Amino acid sequence: MLGLPDWLQGGPEWFDKKKKGRPKYRHLLTLGGDDAANWLWGDAGYLYFCISADDLKAGRFDRTLFEFQCC
Repeated sequence: MLGLPDWLQGGPEWFDKKKKGRPKYRHLLTLGGDDAANWLWGDAGYLYFCISADDLKAGRFDRTLFEFQCC
C-alpha cells in the first residue's frame, strides 16, 4: 500500500501526470490473482487502485481510480 506500483504493461498515461513538480496520483493498493482464494483476473492479472494526492489528503476515497492489467 502507498508504495510504487509494479505495472505489468507500463503505467497508464494519467498516473504519470505531475502537479507543481510532484506526482499528481498516488498508488493505493495492488491486488494480484491467487488460485487458492479463487481470485483470477485475466491471465495472471493485477488490479491497481490509485488516487490523486489531493483526494488522498482530503480522504476522498470515493474518487479512487482503477486500472486492470494482465500478461
